[in-house]
Amino acid sequence: MLSHKKHRPSRKRFDSEILMKQIHKCLTHDLKSYLPVPYNFDKNHDKYPIYCHWDTYRYKIIRQLEDFGKRIIFKDDSTYDELHNKTVIDFLLSQDTYGIQRVSPATIMVLNEARSICHSVLSDFDFDVFFELCGPGKKAALGLPYSESYLDNRFGRMTGTLQQIRLLQACYAKDKRLHRLLGPAIKRAQIVDHVKMTSVPKSFKINRLIAPDTLAGGFLSRGLGNYIRLKLEANTHLRLSEQQHVHRNLARESSITGKLATIDLSKASDSISHDLLNWLLPPTWMHLVEIMRAPSLLIDGVRYNYTTQMLMGSGHTFPLQTLIFYSLCKAVCQLLHSKAKVNVYGDDIIVPTWAYYYIVLIFSNIGLTVNNEKSFVEGAFRESCGGDYHCGVDVRPFMPEHVTCFLVRNEYVALLHKIHNGFIERWTHYEIPSVFTLIESELMRINGKIVLVPTWEPPDSGLYTHSGNLLHNINKPVYDKQTQMLSYYKLRRRCKRRRPSFEGPYMWYWLYATKHSYKSAYDDVGSSILDKGLEPKKGMADYGWVSSLTTSPLTN
Repeated sequence: MLSHKKHRPSRKRFDSEILMKQIHKCLTHDLKSYLPVPYNFDKNHDKYPIYCHWDTYRYKIIRQLEDFGKRIIFKDDSTYDELHNKTVIDFLLSQDTYGIQRVSPATIMVLNEARSICHSVLSDFDFDVFFELCGPGKKAALGLPYSESYLDNRFGRMTGTLQQIRLLQACYAKDKRLHRLLGPAIKRAQIVDHVKMTSVPKSFKINRLIAPDTLAGGFLSRGLGNYIRLKLEANTHLRLSEQQHVHRNLARESSITGKLATIDLSKASDSISHDLLNWLLPPTWMHLVEIMRAPSLLIDGVRYNYTTQMLMGSGHTFPLQTLIFYSLCKAVCQLLHSKAKVNVYGDDIIVPTWAYYYIVLIFSNIGLTVNNEKSFVEGAFRESCGGDYHCGVDVRPFMPEHVTCFLVRNEYVALLHKIHNGFIERWTHYEIPSVFTLIESELMRINGKIVLVPTWEPPDSGLYTHSGNLLHNINKPVYDKQTQMLSYYKLRRRCKRRRPSFEGPYMWYWLYATKHSYKSAYDDVGSSILDKGLEPKKGMADYGWVSSLTTSPLTN
């Protein structure tokens, strides 16, 4: 076992903003020679769809140049507080706009057909199945910050609305082990009537709002979300665990044939109103959705009432919005006497091209807004679930997510690794030589060596490959033929392990995960049952160099 020796952290800091600007300068220098017109970079505009008539390679170049800085927040951009206030104001002002806007005869026909589809998919509600599918959440919750969101802490404290607490008591009454674990926390539960909303960086234009659920709400909403997933898999062709791959394949094919259109919605979960859910869902399911929702929001210490029914942070939001959008799109197709397949994954929707404008019209009548910048019905480009295709070729650019700041040495090295590996997945050393030379030279200057790691390691642990310009001080993986093991160094986050307050929750969750065949943050293959309770949360530890010894996949 590796020992964690005390060391004096380096006081020197490295400015990541200078690095990002240098990389973009090199990127522009390498790629602009391929373009037929002079190119000037301005990240505040987003006009790449007008280049759809260009050939695929030039289109890929334009996407990379214009989107490289899309998720980077520079110091001269708006501050976090400015973006937070802008996002909150936009959310509050939009609350009055959600709901069914125009009840035309066509809209009523679609809603009634969609209700029929929803009822056939969900069918009867079985509380025993629901209780079996309930389980603890994985991230931050009201009363439990992310840094403390370990499984033993989730069972040691409890927050929730009165209805959530009562439903949770009925849930653990069916499971004696769960009753022993949750009983003490339920007795001293904190009854609340709100959740706290905050924001996290999304882009230089706006933040992303999140509202961590209560502990009881997270436990129950996970069960509701799992139940909806099971219903979708049993009664439709949608498999949420595989749907991303399906969407990417469909987007690639439709960029060639043009037979399918991709639709993306703005503020999808926020804009699903109570009226819409009440129209579509069976009464029992609707009642449970209402129980999962806290009556009010607490934003920056001020309490607000809100009309949004599903907030980002609840376990049932994603599968439920998948069901709602699937039912609406399928209803439109069926009323037009078509048996065409509709594919939905969250707010990513793929429908036949001929049905696109009908669906957009119905969506506008019921308060749903289509994002025209990310929806494609004409031309040779399609985008869905992180797959961007032009004439069947993947043209998705590398867009690092980063807030520029001063970093210590190992954090700076990890950032260089991530950027290098992100580019190498999309570009070769011959296409952007200046970028790779800059990154490798910076690694040699800061770290004194280049460390190569296998491609199954995380992108921040080392370089997957190198340009070959530097032939010295390269630390490569070493393969031992006798032991058939691969040894190498890598960069990873590490710190002293914590001591769980009690082990019961991990034992119970192992049984729960085994029964339902779930993979989650608490049951990784190769880890002991307490590993995830001992290790620090992702991003909560410092980087350090460690040696790794593993079986080479070449021997399997």
